[in-house]
Amino acid sequence: MQTQVRIVNNAVNSSVSNSPAFIDASSNTAVNGSANIGKGLIFPRVDLSALASFPGVTSGIPNSFPTRFDGMIVYNTAASGVAGVGSTMGTLTPGFWYYENKSLSVNGGQWKPIGGNTLGIPSGSATTGSVIAVNGQLTVAQQITAQLSADFSIPTAITPQMIGNLNREILDNENKYTDSATDNSFEASVNGVYEITINVQLSTEYGSYPVLGLWDGTTGKWAVWVNDTFSAPTGGLQTYTLVCSADLVASDTYSFRIANNSAGTILVSQSSGTTGSGPVSQVSVKRIR
Repeated sequence: MQTQVRIVNNAVNSSVSNSPAFIDASSNTAVNGSANIGKGLIFPRVDLSALASFPGVTSGIPNSFPTRFDGMIVYNTAASGVAGVGSTMGTLTPGFWYYENKSLSVNGGQWKPIGGNTLGIPSGSATTGSVIAVNGQLTVAQQITAQLSADFSIPTAITPQMIGNLNREILDNENKYTDSATDNSFEASVNGVYEITINVQLSTEYGSYPVLGLWDGTTGKWAVWVNDTFSAPTGGLQTYTLVCSADLVASDTYSFRIANNSAGTILVSQSSGTTGSGPVSQVSVKRIR
């Protein structure tokens, strides 16, 4: 009995011995010159989200699935969701997927896309953003970037006040950010480490101590903040910059805030000078781990 089989167009030759290929689907000499005949391999189509189970490792013929389907290739038709058996890298999209399984269980592997959209990212807003590796898998990081659309003023305040007019949205790829002329807030999509960047130009009284940062409204505490002596004279401008990282919790609500217990403060939206003007105050949050 031969263990290698050669399949040609309209014929099956089971007498090919000592071949490293167990199936040879190359065409025969009669049609090699044809542009249309015997040129493709059609895979069975399967909705991976509906594939609910694999047979046991020794189901039917003993040791019939010794590799536990490791390396199995399918053409998936599902355009969303995850596979019904095993785990899934990202979200299902139509195309070729393979099952990588190094575990001791037929259900312990992971479906991964072959080429194309290797992240399995669903269409929509979340496709815009930086790609990061988390626990060995690639994902699009949640990112929020917003600028002041107009100057925003607060009176003397000990309690941190939400910054309004942070409503020129540059990016909000998880649709978690809300804003208005008086406030702003967002939620982290998952627990993780996020990079927070704040660059704001302020105008206040000389010698005051503005505090600026990211406020955790759930705990009632600063998540990250910066405070400094305002060294510019009254009516002058000084830039506050904060670049740091912090653990953010998906169940908490965060907002960009400012407090100054010795003077009112104006947050300036545009720089201006003899060479022109442009945005000068911006905040950003991006997941990095």
